[in-house]
Amino acid sequence: MARINDRHVLLIEDKTYTGKKSGNQLNDYRQAVIDGKTPFKITSEEDLFAIFLKTGNQSLASRLEIERGYPYRVFDRDDFLKVLESYEGDNAIVLDFRQHLTAMNEECQQFHSWEEHKTDNWTREAWQGLFMELEKQLFDVEWLGWDYVPNRGGGFLGLYWWLKGIPEDCSAYLQLEYDKLCFKLDLNDLPNEKRWEWCDRITSQSELAVKPSKMGSGNVVTVAVYEGGWIRFDDRGVLDLKKTVEVLRSAEKILRQAANN
Repeated sequence: MARINDRHVLLIEDKTYTGKKSGNQLNDYRQAVIDGKTPFKITSEEDLFAIFLKTGNQSLASRLEIERGYPYRVFDRDDFLKVLESYEGDNAIVLDFRQHLTAMNEECQQFHSWEEHKTDNWTREAWQGLFMELEKQLFDVEWLGWDYVPNRGGGFLGLYWWLKGIPEDCSAYLQLEYDKLCFKLDLNDLPNEKRWEWCDRITSQSELAVKPSKMGSGNVVTVAVYEGGWIRFDDRGVLDLKKTVEVLRSAEKILRQAANN
């Protein structure tokens, strides 16, 4: 925290790779400042500026959760760089930190140069960069998010989204599991037979939607898989973002048809 002009208090929740704390801790921190439980004594809400500083990668859903659910303003890496890029001094700490943030951005953008047969260079940061780009491309969705998804096999970085224009009681959605595109079903209170019904409904819409090699037994299951994966490459063997998005659009169309039939 810092006091500005003997009046305003700047409360900063500093995050890099982690998200918000569990429970109501963000609001508790802010209320503690207002109630005078810090060296700055009692502070009015009008004089308190709460910042959620996030220099690591984050999904749009995570950002909106903070901005809509808490009285904090998210200040991310791009915001920080806009400030630092205007710096014309020679302070080594400032210059090193600016270069560090710039390098983080560059690593996230490396997906643009992914080559088809060199998957060892597909870093976690580049996957996150690709998912952040897809957030901008897949705009006609009910909800979209990406994060680490734990499972018995060790987990994966996944992107998942629910579509607009389908019945409200539809519990099917799409999920990217690295290079695999899955049609998922959240059974919730549905009977187990629904997994086979949805498998048939989806695979009957297109030959591109095929049955999974194994039908899971959990509450959330993969009921169909998009044949051939979802990432597409151009004639040079480099990632083709436009064609990749077209594949995702075609999967959306399959699910939408299955949900409305």
